[in-house]
Amino acid sequence: MIKALCFDMDGLIFDTETLRKEIFLSQNKKLKHPVDLSMREKWMSLKEDKVRESLRVNYPELDVDAYRDEYKRLVIEQFEKGNYAVKCGFDEIFAFAKSKGLKVALATGSNYRTIETLFLNKGYDYRSMFDFVVTNDEIKDSKPAPDIYLRCCEYFGIEPKEVVVLEDSLNGVNAGLNAGCQTIMVVDTVEPTDDIREKGAIICNSLFEAKEYVEKFLNS
Repeated sequence: MIKALCFDMDGLIFDTETLRKEIFLSQNKKLKHPVDLSMREKWMSLKEDKVRESLRVNYPELDVDAYRDEYKRLVIEQFEKGNYAVKCGFDEIFAFAKSKGLKVALATGSNYRTIETLFLNKGYDYRSMFDFVVTNDEIKDSKPAPDIYLRCCEYFGIEPKEVVVLEDSLNGVNAGLNAGCQTIMVVDTVEPTDDIREKGAIICNSLFEAKEYVEKFLNS
């Protein structure tokens, strides 16, 4: 029996990864040596210092701090303007979880400024919604390490097998799987790999579909 549902945020609750990708590609047009798109996918959910470290190793000619500072500025600027959408099915799956008495957590690589901006601009009070919120700033190792989801389990006092994780990135899905949680990948800008499927992740194309799996878990 599952007892909790853990939500990622970017690309899962809000359609922000599309925006982030657009800004990434726009920045690339200005670079003499563009950053490979596959690198961006590897960075999803990582701590910022790890992203910058990766850039310095792979693009030594790049002014990494200026590049990333500008990227983050552009992203926040668009967030503050509300130029993103709530993912279809979020309200429904969240309400369903609450109606069944499940604990709900937000486990995200974004910081609290971003969390507050994204939720408040769309009319949500995240503090009253979630039973627990944890970010990269509060754990040792970011996704794909299991730390962030193990932290949720510890907070709720339940076993990982009693938790369903909802994720869209490969790093996030691996974090859920590595923690031993039931893990659902809701496909957004990144496609699931054979490795992800072989590890037992459930693949869905929407939060509506994910809700059906949560119902099955509750009834099993």
